Amino acid sequence: MERRIHKPGASCNHAVSLRAPIANHSPAVNNSPSMAHATSVTVFVNERPTLVPAPATVLRAVEAQDEALLQQLRAGKAYVTDGRGIRLQGDTALEAGAILRVVVSARRQEP
Repeated sequence: MERRIHKPGASCNHAVSLRAPIANHSPAVNNSPSMAHATSVTVFVNERPTLVPAPATVLRAVEAQDEALLQQLRAGKAYVTDGRGIRLQGDTALEAGAILRVVVSARRQEP
């Protein structure tokens, strides 16, 4: 929807858009076409900036930050959440600035 805003006594022929941008409700998911051309993106894994080769995924980000954490993820001893605490799958695509937290279980594995 466009609406012309006009001050009395002023002459202008431009329109101002009142359309609000569509909000992306999942900040970890990459829906941006411009990201498709990036060679790497910076994400935050456990509060540390991490440069991840594109296309960035949760597993690639953890691998770039800490190989030991990646092994714990693969063994089922840890899981990853986004900045809001929502669990993420390993193949979830990430956008620049995504915040990830790797949560390692304190429970001991029985032999």
